[in-house]
Amino acid sequence: MIRFFRSLFVLMLILSSVNFAHAQATISGANIVTTAVPFLSITPDSRAGGMGDAGVGTTPDLSAQHWNPAKYVFMSSDMGVSLSYSPWLRALVDDMNLAYLVGYKKIDDVQTVSSSLRY
Repeated sequence: MIRFFRSLFVLMLILSSVNFAHAQATISGANIVTTAVPFLSITPDSRAGGMGDAGVGTTPDLSAQHWNPAKYVFMSSDMGVSLSYSPWLRALVDDMNLAYLVGYKKIDDVQTVSSSLRY
């Protein structure tokens, strides 16, 4: 039995010292991810943007369509419309902006219809 454990220990020692896994090794340097539409990750409302993009965990507001549309059921008013405008990268280009239009209508206490447009 002692011989079995010695041989098992030697086998484990050999296997662990020979086979090194480099799962995090980079082959060609930094891997930069480029998305097709990076403006979709910019928050449309200043309230959630001022809190570090914490729109998911806040109380329901009109810009909930971007973060969590299920929050519209908990709104106190029956319907609402909001327009947000941001002059994005104004120092580089004069005609670049982000506009966000959102609206919702409560059907009953547990159903809401909402829509949004981002331009």
